[in-house]
This record gives sequence, C-alpha cells and structure tokens, in this order.
Amino acid sequence: MLRNSKAMSMGGFLALKAMGRGWRERRFSFPAGEVFCLHSNLRPEGTIVLITGGSRSGKSEFAEKLVKVLGESCAYIATAKILDEEMRARVQRHQERRRGSFWTNYEAPFDAHEVIREVSGADSILFDCLTLYAANLVYGGEDAAAKREKVLGQIDLLVAAAKQSGRNVVFVANEVGSGIIPDNLLAREFSDLAGQVNQVVAAAADKVYLVVSGIAVDLKKIAVNLEKKEVFL
Repeated sequence: MLRNSKAMSMGGFLALKAMGRGWRERRFSFPAGEVFCLHSNLRPEGTIVLITGGSRSGKSEFAEKLVKVLGESCAYIATAKILDEEMRARVQRHQERRRGSFWTNYEAPFDAHEVIREVSGADSILFDCLTLYAANLVYGGEDAAAKREKVLGQIDLLVAAAKQSGRNVVFVANEVGSGIIPDNLLAREFSDLAGQVNQVVAAAADKVYLVVSGIAVDLKKIAVNLEKKEVFL
C-alpha cells in the first residue's frame, strides 16, 4: 500500500504510526523528486507488481528503485541468456546497478517458478524480465499453437509461485507490440505471444505500472472497469 504524503492528513499519518507493528515508513528519491511512502507488511499470499514499457523506457531502473522502497533486501531473478556481445553489454549495465548486500542474484532462463519457491531471506523478488523468459521458452520445433500453450502454461506456474511466495514480487516486461510490425512471421508470432504473457500477469497483478521516458504511470489506478460499467463518454 503506497500513499503520497501530500494526500494524507497529519491525523491519518499519526494514526498509522500509532499502529506500530505492521507499518514501516521509508523515504526514497525517484528522478521526479522525493516520495514519502507507507506500506503494510507483506500479505500471506504475496503481492504482485507488473512494470512494463518500451525499450530504454526506464522500466528496469524504476523496478530496482521500487523494491528498495518495499523492503530491506531483494532476490533478483535474471532470465537473460548471453548469446552475443550486445547482450553481454546489456547484462553488465544491469549488474553495475545491483552491487551491494541488498541484492541476492539468481539466474533462471528456464523453470523460474522453481527459483521463486527457493528464494529465502529476501523481502522482495524482482523478475527481469518476462519477455526474455518467454523468448527462452519459445525455442523449439513446435508450431505456433504448441509454443503458445507451453509458454502460457509456464507463466501460469510463475504467477502461482509468486502468489504463494509471501513476498512482493515485481515483474518487468517489454511492450513489444508497441513498435513497428515485424516483417517476418516468427517475429509477429512472438510479438503476439509477448502481449498475451503481459495480459496474463497484468490480470493477476495488484499493481501495473507503464513506464514512458522514465516516468511511471499506475495503470490500474486509472483503468476503466467495464465489469462495473465505468464508461465515460
């Protein structure tokens, strides 16, 4: 649970402070300025956050800063496989931001739900990223329908493990379909699949943030709920 201090009265703040156990106060500097936050203890079933955005949007940086607000330690689950020098350079840039005792690093290009279950001693889990994880799972000789079934089945296992973890689990994903439509069938099939993966995780998530140009927007906070007939014309 996050609240901006400007939107909270001093009486409300003191009431929450009086609760003592069950609440912690933290200050953290985001690029746009200092944000004052209060958040509750982790819920038994786990809290899921999805952070999505385009390439170089700042989504990973936002995710890394968010988990520092949410707790004192974080298990980082990396899904990338280093296949060339460009990927090696990308991985090194991410690693430079994750130095120090706050982070415990895991590598899970496959069977990441098992790694989530194995995590211990961390307040939060940061999973970066869903899109690369789906790409790892796609490799093989199956047709498009079989690949979709396999990948979405693994994502269901991932979401279930996150819910059962008892921790804040932050997933990072790419908005692959927001760019130019690929000129080959394989790339178009993957773009469609990546969008489906994001929808599955977003539906299960408590919070979904879209990051554009380094600025995060809380999508579920402003989303239209058609089930409640929240339509504004």
